[in-house]
Amino acid sequence: MEPSLSEYEACQVSSWYLTFSCAFPERRKGLTFQTRVLDVPKSFREYLEEDGVRLPPNTQPSSCLSCKPAKQVSGDDDDDDYDYDYWSENSSDQEDDENTTPASQLSHDSQFMELTDQMTVAIKDFGGFVIPKLNWSSPKDAKWINEGTLKCQTAGDVFLLLKSSDFVSSDLELLSKQPLPIQLVLRKWANLHESQEFRCFVKDKRLVAVTQRHADQYFEHLPQEKDELLAFLEHFLVESVLERFAAGKVPSYVVDVYVDRKDRCWLVDFNVWGERTDSLLFSWDELHGWGNDKPNEIRVVETEKEVRPHPLNNFRAPVDTAHLASITGGSPESFQVFMDLCQTPGESDGVCANL
Repeated sequence: MEPSLSEYEACQVSSWYLTFSCAFPERRKGLTFQTRVLDVPKSFREYLEEDGVRLPPNTQPSSCLSCKPAKQVSGDDDDDDYDYDYWSENSSDQEDDENTTPASQLSHDSQFMELTDQMTVAIKDFGGFVIPKLNWSSPKDAKWINEGTLKCQTAGDVFLLLKSSDFVSSDLELLSKQPLPIQLVLRKWANLHESQEFRCFVKDKRLVAVTQRHADQYFEHLPQEKDELLAFLEHFLVESVLERFAAGKVPSYVVDVYVDRKDRCWLVDFNVWGERTDSLLFSWDELHGWGNDKPNEIRVVETEKEVRPHPLNNFRAPVDTAHLASITGGSPESFQVFMDLCQTPGESDGVCANL
């Protein structure tokens, strides 16, 4: 069954962040990571839906498959010769107004440029690094274009990830069916240990199931600690989350948590209950049929033989792209030639290649 509008709305970061970012008596601080939610102009959506990957004017990526001049790769700090314009709309000489793309028009959009400034300020305020997402999804399927990470140092990094992500496109499609505004979410970067991330399934305000978040890896300590972890996570959710999330009005949902080395639990994200959310080591058939009399359960990868394929295997960097980057020393000129060859038939603009 498709989640309701109230469920989707409750799982937006903007809906739950204030509730869990305020100081809790037992912690003297919030239960989640620092976050800034930015309202976006109409042109932001138009930009994301525009074909091709082209950055707005005056924005630069800090990295992209090492697609920087060899000079920078070798350690030279002189920025004057860097050809960052490869990614910028400013590098395309427009012959007439008919060839002007939405990206090139953004320099005249004061609201969009203000958004870019807000992103830059947020990145600085959060120590220089952020993780971006829209209302629900992060562009984790596009990490390959940002050197395998969601860690963003510039507004250009954020735009590059968002433009390259199918998950972000899925959010846009969902938002077209819901009376909810698009929001850009920037979260302070935190280097989380993947063995300590867990997905918790709450049904009718009761924790019914927990799974390790990264089922594509075997962590030797988890099988021995899983029962203790289940009790710990259940206590945390009962004490701090179940009655607070959506003021108790949404009984079933999925919540991702992180347990740090001091045995403190942090809220990472909330997701809707249902097939839109990955059930990992469980199946949605068994989760939907979980009765009130059935005890809760935790599942982890018990042996190396039980490791599952990475869910993002279909979203890796194209082999030819990675190969080209390795044999050209990161030359943007060679990379541009390759990207030009990737255009769809009939495409006339040689610098707006589709990734």
